[in-house]
Amino acid sequence: MFYVDDLVFDRHILDLLEIGNTIGLTRYLEEAWPTFVANVNDNLSVDDSELERVKDNKLRPILDCLTAIAAIAVRYDRPELFSTAVDKLYEAFRHASDLNFPIPQHSGLHYGTTWVWKEITARVYALGALLVREHRYTWIPVLSLRTMDTGATTYSWMRFAGVMLSSAQRLDAPSLCPLGISFIKESPLFRRLFGQNEDEIIDYTCQFDFLQGVHILHAGMNAYPSFGAYYNYHTVPIVRELIRDTPARQALQGISDQELAQIIDWLDEKAASAFFNFAGWDRGEWMDPSIDEFLDKNLPRQNP
Repeated sequence: MFYVDDLVFDRHILDLLEIGNTIGLTRYLEEAWPTFVANVNDNLSVDDSELERVKDNKLRPILDCLTAIAAIAVRYDRPELFSTAVDKLYEAFRHASDLNFPIPQHSGLHYGTTWVWKEITARVYALGALLVREHRYTWIPVLSLRTMDTGATTYSWMRFAGVMLSSAQRLDAPSLCPLGISFIKESPLFRRLFGQNEDEIIDYTCQFDFLQGVHILHAGMNAYPSFGAYYNYHTVPIVRELIRDTPARQALQGISDQELAQIIDWLDEKAASAFFNFAGWDRGEWMDPSIDEFLDKNLPRQNP
């Protein structure tokens, strides 16, 4: 069942949920990574066309099925199923560097560890956008606070992805948001969930990235403002939610107004700095006086 259209898989998973067949779901989830590993090990050709076939027909479908299960869990309010599906994506992300991928004949073919990281990152951002769209704010930490320890630094897994993909020159822009946006637009399942409004897809993806940054910084790790590649109006609605007593704010347990204001200001500054040469983020352009008032009230006062 890993190798069917994701809409067909979607229907099959729904059928399993409706009849309460958790054994079937568990089997899919448990078999995902071993099947992925076997497909890599069984296809060690260095022929580019063969490697493309393996990627498209053997590896991507497994990641798509895990993502479909997680998306269905979001839609039907199954937090445990969502967490387990994300566990399996994280397992693939964390152990991708342990696999012995063949080296393609031509450098233009992207295959190997960074390819796996990039594919999973796209799906994480698509799922994050879906969480925002469905207002499942308490699920954001489940998706965002997975870690990768390099020995010198502990990164969130998406920050790690950004560092490694940038270092390998596998990003077209210094932002992870385009990966999620492209995945949503290209996936039949996610196109059906989001519709055809590209602005809304960008909105939800940028808002997820901002929320993710807030959670990561609150957890004591470093974040990167990928949302800054886009204009402020895409992200501002979630900032407005955060400064009020809303589910988005309630999901940030133990955060004070003062800490939140400092995090918002930090992300604002870093976005403006990181995307100075892009037609994207403008520092301090909140387009809502309530946000300005919140920051004025809660940021430490500057000495004259």
